[in-house]
Amino acid sequence: MRLNIRKQTLRDWRREFARHLREQGVAANATERVARGETRTPKKDGIYRAMRRGDSSHMRERVREAAAVMGIGRGHVESGKSKLIATRMELGT
Repeated sequence: MRLNIRKQTLRDWRREFARHLREQGVAANATERVARGETRTPKKDGIYRAMRRGDSSHMRERVREAAAVMGIGRGHVESGKSKLIATRMELGT
């Protein structure tokens, strides 16, 4: 029989685990990434490995794009990014 664990079940287990740790005197929190404002997505394996080698065309393009936005004031800005930054500034994170 195959074990099928759903995301909600994992979240519940994580909260319970944190609760048991707190009962043992260990400071633990089970907040989700979204609640903490952390929305980073993992890099694809090829991009990660090329970045480690210092040979990532993806990262070169991202740097070039960021430089264009900062230097010239044009370029593509991710949707909602400015609101996210403003919210983080208000929260002091």
